[in-house]
Amino acid sequence: MEHSTLQTLLDWVRTCPALEGCTWAVDELAPDGGAAGAYPQGVRVLARRTNVLGEVTDRCRLTLVLRLTLPFVPGDAALAAENAARLLDFQQWAARESAARRAPVLGNADTGNEAVTAAAGQCEQLHDEGTARYRVTLTAEYTMKWRDDA
Repeated sequence: MEHSTLQTLLDWVRTCPALEGCTWAVDELAPDGGAAGAYPQGVRVLARRTNVLGEVTDRCRLTLVLRLTLPFVPGDAALAAENAARLLDFQQWAARESAARRAPVLGNADTGNEAVTAAAGQCEQLHDEGTARYRVTLTAEYTMKWRDDA
């Protein structure tokens, strides 16, 4: 995945109100509450077409796992609900932004059919030091087109 593509996605994710105040890193996650980590999972080509002129069109899926370390106190149902709500709010925000075409454009063809989703939000681990690690998967589907004149 290009650095610029990753940076574009992270810049957009950082605008989500539900993630306000998070400190971001790539491929790492600080143990303190309010930390966020982005873990790129790469790009997968879902379909490839080549026409008679040699133009190649790829339908691609980029996957990015986001992890959050949030405050957690065993037995504090209100705090647990607040953390869960942040994950749900982020997932709904991503869906709204994508539907309204405010998500970043990643492809160079058929950009009207791009979609960004955030799904599978869950608590991964509870820590003794008063935090919990949460995970959500961000997926972007887009189309790239080029011509190989080699």
